[in-house]
Amino acid sequence: FENGIFFEGANQEEIETYQKNLVPYEITKRQFVLALFILKGISYDDLIVFAETLEEPNKTLALINIKTTSSYKYDNEMLNQFAPAMNLTQDDLDQIFILGNTIE
Repeated sequence: FENGIFFEGANQEEIETYQKNLVPYEITKRQFVLALFILKGISYDDLIVFAETLEEPNKTLALINIKTTSSYKYDNEMLNQFAPAMNLTQDDLDQIFILGNTIE
């Protein structure tokens, strides 16, 4: 039993594969920002402040991405590049996308 789901007879690899399949590929910007705040206490303003600490051209690229995107894709290169700098693990991103997908 894990995360409210029974995995009778499943090995760890099968459980992890199942859980990975729960992660949506894309969520809206609103869903992402709300889930990020709910799970990690990181607000939209925190994202802007973080982006402004980066060196150019990453600063400008991050700010454009944060301010103009309408959705976040799970494989977004910038998101995956900056997540560790914001103390977000791959599991954190999984949980953000899973939760975000449940927010209407």
